Amino acid sequence: MPGEQPKADSFFDQAITYSFYLLVFFVPIIFTTSNYELFEFPKMLFVYFFAGLIFCLWVLKSLSEKKFTLVNTPLTIPLLLFLASQILSTIFSIDRHTSIFGYYSRFNGGTLSTFSYLILFFAAVSNLNRIKALRLASIAILSSFFVSLWGIPSHFGYDPSCFLIRGKLDAACWSQDFQPTLRIFSTLGQPNWLAAFLVMTIPLSLAFGLFLKQIQFKIFFFLSFLACFLAFLFTNSRAGALALAFALLAFGGIFVLVNLKSLRVFVKKPKISYLKDKVLPKAGSYSANFVFIFLSIISILTLTLLFGGFLIGRVKEAAQKPPSQTQASQLPAPGGTESGQIRLIVWRGALDVFRHYPLFGSGVETFGYSYYQYRPAEHNLTTEWNFLYNKAHNEYLNYLATTGFVGTLVYFLLIIVFIIWAVQFIIKQKSTSPESSNRLLIIGFLCGYLAYLIQNFFGFSIVVVSLLFFLYPALTFLILDVGKRISLNLKLNAFLTRIGILFVSLLFLSNIFFLVRTFLADVNFATGLGLFQLDDYESADLYLKKAAGLIPLPEPLYLSYLGYNASFLAQETQSKEFLQEALTQTKKALQISPANLTLWRNATNTYLELSNLDQNFLTQAQISAQAAAKLAPTDAETLLQFAQVQKIAGNGAQAIETLEKVLHLKPNYQEAKDLLSEWKKT
Repeated sequence: MPGEQPKADSFFDQAITYSFYLLVFFVPIIFTTSNYELFEFPKMLFVYFFAGLIFCLWVLKSLSEKKFTLVNTPLTIPLLLFLASQILSTIFSIDRHTSIFGYYSRFNGGTLSTFSYLILFFAAVSNLNRIKALRLASIAILSSFFVSLWGIPSHFGYDPSCFLIRGKLDAACWSQDFQPTLRIFSTLGQPNWLAAFLVMTIPLSLAFGLFLKQIQFKIFFFLSFLACFLAFLFTNSRAGALALAFALLAFGGIFVLVNLKSLRVFVKKPKISYLKDKVLPKAGSYSANFVFIFLSIISILTLTLLFGGFLIGRVKEAAQKPPSQTQASQLPAPGGTESGQIRLIVWRGALDVFRHYPLFGSGVETFGYSYYQYRPAEHNLTTEWNFLYNKAHNEYLNYLATTGFVGTLVYFLLIIVFIIWAVQFIIKQKSTSPESSNRLLIIGFLCGYLAYLIQNFFGFSIVVVSLLFFLYPALTFLILDVGKRISLNLKLNAFLTRIGILFVSLLFLSNIFFLVRTFLADVNFATGLGLFQLDDYESADLYLKKAAGLIPLPEPLYLSYLGYNASFLAQETQSKEFLQEALTQTKKALQISPANLTLWRNATNTYLELSNLDQNFLTQAQISAQAAAKLAPTDAETLLQFAQVQKIAGNGAQAIETLEKVLHLKPNYQEAKDLLSEWKKT
């Protein structure tokens, strides 16, 4: 971005600024090839690292200046209330471990991540300025440009990610569930996630293309818009299509409305000079803007006609056959249950969770546990009947279920305050004002923000869009220089200052220590789990123990699989040590996360394996299977496991009764049918 700094920055100012630049650019890009979750996990750790770094730099800056400065913005109180609601929901959570750290494999959304995003918001508004905010927004667009260029070749069968993973430039490195030739996902990990990111940055790229006068910048933002829009079409995201269509229409509509009084807007440059301050970039000339808008519209139409056929077909299909409750309760068609029908079922379950936990919800990020308690029986009749839904696939219902009325109310307050504030600025700003060109940027931020809200009606937040959700308002306030500086003088002598510096340094090193060990623990867990699934229990034990030993705080999923794996080794080696390890680790996992269905099902399997050594463990297997059945009373797969344990334990009549209940829930469950026929014969 053009512009000179009004004054020289201190070392800490520069360090904070460039930390933000690196954060915003690399978060969308980063992914790994060796973790349990390849995309969200490294992105979340990256956010934690920079949130910690920026916070420590902010404190060190305050110590050096002997003054702590915080900027109070219109969102200060809503954000603090939002954090308080998350903490309250965590306190009353059915699984506090998950509420603090997030659901394992999703990670984003836990109270710790929310705290990190709020640190970044307050650090940004308190340490950056207008020019830096403009550059940071440009870097977000640059990152989306790179992500789009990375993902577009995969549509044609040439995925750069596959080249990194196995040295071949094709799209064959992914499983059947990931087919980038049909729906690209680039470095985001899932097509809808990529679409959610792009719908937030596309309106902003248009705004910057109109805002800046220099032709080289207009060309860059136009090319960025082209690449992002094409990549978006290749995601074939219906929710994204709705969100982007609204965002572009809103952008165009607002832009026209605010310029109604100046019909010369696209013909010639007006007499009024918009910006005379040489420090700030000037708004684009009207003739150049006309060309930019004209080319953008032509590009949208051309690219949609050439490459949007499949996406348009999916949208038409959804519009012509809106999901109904009747459809949702029928057996799935051979091609699979329509995603809209499945969402209706999941949304009903989310509302039931809210009814049972109305005030603070079941706990931040606990939907993957609470949903099973109130899961509609119709879910068993879909083709995704045995999928684990750890999100409601509707951000607002997810908040309602997990944070209750209090959390959802504050979340909407946060959103509404920013939208009202931005709309008021756009309406009140006069065309003759020296700051009127800022409307273009605010329109871009607002439309990207609204696109996020629409997309999330059918999905949920991921790391990169959560980051932008908090940074977009911050950048808006910085660009408009909104907020009151509150300074607190720090009357510290040299000794106390050195103590403060030492403490902050140790805090930063502790953060690095925590993140590095967490990353390595996850790599070892992924390796150990892969070996466990290959029945290489001895090697798996080594890696699972490494994972459990590396993680700074106990992770129940690690302990559960460590215990489950030890049950097989106990049989192979007849070792009491492995038997005790199986019991100890299983018990620890359930104590930490008692509402986690996966852990109870693992515990049941562990006790079943140990029963081959001692029949007394069958009692424990029945207890854990029954506990799992109580957590998931309408889940056919869980009840089938309960029936099998009952049969093994010699309770044939009860097993048949449970199996009949399974078939009542899922009449097309072939395995259950075969077992029932076999058991009745015996």
